[in-house]
Amino acid sequence: MNQPPTDTELGEVLRRILGPTGRIARLERAPSRYASSYPLEELKVWLDGGQVLELMMKNVGRDSLSQDAQLAKPVFLRNPRREIKAYLEIVPRVENGPPKFHGAEVDETAGRFLIFIEKVPGVELFQVGDLEMWQAVARWLARFHLATEAAVVSAPPELIRYDSDWYRTWARRALEFARELTPAARNVLENYDPFVERLLSLPRCCIHGEFYASNVLVHRHETSTRVAPVDWEMAAVGPGLVDLAALVAGKWTDFKRTAIALSYFDERKKAMAARSGEGDRLNDSTSLMWLLDHARLHLAIQWLGWSDRWLPPAEHRHDWMREMIELADRIRSHT
Repeated sequence: MNQPPTDTELGEVLRRILGPTGRIARLERAPSRYASSYPLEELKVWLDGGQVLELMMKNVGRDSLSQDAQLAKPVFLRNPRREIKAYLEIVPRVENGPPKFHGAEVDETAGRFLIFIEKVPGVELFQVGDLEMWQAVARWLARFHLATEAAVVSAPPELIRYDSDWYRTWARRALEFARELTPAARNVLENYDPFVERLLSLPRCCIHGEFYASNVLVHRHETSTRVAPVDWEMAAVGPGLVDLAALVAGKWTDFKRTAIALSYFDERKKAMAARSGEGDRLNDSTSLMWLLDHARLHLAIQWLGWSDRWLPPAEHRHDWMREMIELADRIRSHT
């Protein structure tokens, strides 16, 4: 693991990032309790003019991964420039919500890829039990996807592409890595092509790629709710329903999962109605729920093929094999 910048080095980096108006009078730094795969620090910066900035500094260099993440995260997914590009070229296209990007510092020699973003007030979505908040996040997600559809053609090459190779890679990995595959599970993985073809037919946009509740900060204002997705390490061009599938992952009742998904559908339908002459593959709620099951199926397979050397902590484990089989059966029954 490479070493974090010293206080002197960090001060010099911040002066470059913040520019001539960023003369630093004082700097405090501390490790963040939100750190997961990569080192994360909370910075408090006092400027000469009296302004105080609260920032997060993340080092996404390949050698910065924690020991557990080295075991867990597939090598082919590690691209230290991907999150930087997402903040530079994708996040600015959406409404105010995601953390403000203050800049990045790339030092290939030291292996440092430092990202500086606003420290967003709020809590992780998974800590919120209010269904209406989850529905508000789903509506934000629909607007984000529609706002980035035009960016697909010019999206930076660092972003992941959800093409046929992407989907089939995970099925191959799941066949190789998943422990004690049942005959029913093997049947799904060996006959995955019809599901892939439907996923490839979905509208494409820029997606977060890991829109799980632990990666979404929410902050309720008097008249609005700020939705601030963080950790754009898996940013991609693909179907928006993959993000929605991540949002509704977990032990939801069918009623609540459907309520969240329909909030996404209603917001998308309202926005599409203003676009005269445009068709939409997701213009029917029943069809959307069926296609959402395809995206959920993909995520289950992705988790099964994630790593052969790592298991999540017991409290975060989920029976992805069972979910994969149940989703495949449900999809087939409505085909």
